[in-house]
Amino acid sequence: MSPNLTLGDTLTPQTLGEGTTWVTIVFLLLLVGIVSAFFVFKKFRFSMKWLFKDKGNIVAPTILFLVVLIQIIFVLYTHPSIGFDPGAIHEGLLPDHSNELKAYFSMYTNNLALLLLQHQIAVLANSTSWLLFDIVNVVFLDIAVLLNILIVALIDRHKVIASIYMHAVFILVFPMILVPYSDVVVMPLVSGLILTYVIAQKSNFRLVWRLFSALGNGGFLTAIYFIKPSAIVPIIAIVSVEFLYLFRNSVGSVIKWQKIKGILITLLLFVGAITSYAYGRLQELTEHCKLLKNLSW
Repeated sequence: MSPNLTLGDTLTPQTLGEGTTWVTIVFLLLLVGIVSAFFVFKKFRFSMKWLFKDKGNIVAPTILFLVVLIQIIFVLYTHPSIGFDPGAIHEGLLPDHSNELKAYFSMYTNNLALLLLQHQIAVLANSTSWLLFDIVNVVFLDIAVLLNILIVALIDRHKVIASIYMHAVFILVFPMILVPYSDVVVMPLVSGLILTYVIAQKSNFRLVWRLFSALGNGGFLTAIYFIKPSAIVPIIAIVSVEFLYLFRNSVGSVIKWQKIKGILITLLLFVGAITSYAYGRLQELTEHCKLLKNLSW
């Protein structure tokens, strides 16, 4: 949305007639130059391959570490107040509340869990500043990145370096670190959901670990539901695929035992989801009542 990145004319009345800026021109020239050099000059191509692939074990983590530092510096110098839903949740942490805010949480009850979570963070840190929650946002995002890399390592270790590069580029240009809202808070939960599923399905893990992972999977599912219900989409895909696998032709006792283990893992997933939901709902209602009492709503 920055006018410094305008490429061509836009159709909005405010920016109609603006042309391509120098920032965009320099960026595009550098991009085209690097891509052209990669395909035209063998020495340059071999150098890039040596640096980013052969030495990837060193270069990739270094780049990721530098990107995290850039994130932290960016947040320390840029932590504006946000309106809309994040602004309403942040206003709920402050002592004075308007009737409009009370009506907001009456209408959008899905944000109560996030309000309670941010309230606990504010109590622990003894602060309600936007900087605090932007830093917490960065922590949530980076935890999700580390979990994603771990997932890739469990599936195929040869793809870890590539996944680190992809995540480094992703979080380098990810603007939502400045918006402390459920979009970022739910990310490590979704990563945890996929991680526990991968562990539960990996046959080289001991059965007890796989069963515990299935229980944890249900816990992550419940947490996702409380923070951002729309983010449960991965579990819908997982359950659908696992359900179809139950109809495979059974040949031999090994296949039948695999099916039995799959059913056990699925049952434990539901047990974990139901029990954690009941506990989470009880805690949410309890903390909500305490919060309303303390804030005199």
